[in-house]
Amino acid sequence: MEAYGRGDFCLAFRLGTIVVRLARHAEAAAALRRETAVLEQIADQLPCPVPRLNFHTPVGCPPFTTHREVVGVPITRERWSSLDSEGQRTLARDTAAFLRALHKIPVSVGLDAGVTRISARWLAEQLRQRLEETACPWIDPSTHTRLTSLLGAWALTTSSETPTSLIHRDIAPGHLLFNEDTGGLAGVIDFGDLAVGHPARDFIDLYEDFGLSICESVMRAYDSGPWSMETVRQWFFLEALNWTLDRTAESDEEEIEAGWKGIEQELASFE
Repeated sequence: MEAYGRGDFCLAFRLGTIVVRLARHAEAAAALRRETAVLEQIADQLPCPVPRLNFHTPVGCPPFTTHREVVGVPITRERWSSLDSEGQRTLARDTAAFLRALHKIPVSVGLDAGVTRISARWLAEQLRQRLEETACPWIDPSTHTRLTSLLGAWALTTSSETPTSLIHRDIAPGHLLFNEDTGGLAGVIDFGDLAVGHPARDFIDLYEDFGLSICESVMRAYDSGPWSMETVRQWFFLEALNWTLDRTAESDEEEIEAGWKGIEQELASFE
């Protein structure tokens, strides 16, 4: 048995070529069930391999899933950047093709399985209320006022509402796998954060973890149509603020300080 991953939701390990993910609590078990139900319906509609899950609920044991390992090398920013121009174009094209295919799947597939529906307007309003109800010593009063004003405006009207798609919501390093033989995308894993929302939400990890240049190359290949990098940045800002507020309730001052510093920098770019 080989350890495969340890998170707040699941304990994962590998038995030969089989990956096992064990739910750590009831919420995780529900997420695994949703993920299994959706992937069962969409796996054949996607242009690259994804996990094909089996959900198990044995008596006396936490629920768990099993699937055959999706083989490939985890893609990082450094690995992507080390490719020549043709290799980078191939990877951008394959990543865009995966996202296009996922985003074309009827949202009813996700909603029927109980996945979360997310909205930029709703998230902006929730964040505005949290800021107004909670003292935040990490930012000055002026920044606090500017931030709540921006969120209030976005809660009323934002370009990040339509269209709506089934989204992966975690296109991060390690979840995209590289085929060293073909130079293309070998697979995509970890669909535990599946949701229904704006497709731009699927580009924020590319923007944050892979960088603006790589994100824009995937967007060009994707052909996003009426929405743009501005929409991606807006979603990134909302999720970054949500993460920072969550961390502020904890004790890691270094993470908190870095989070608020990033929020202030991003805030200036929207004004």
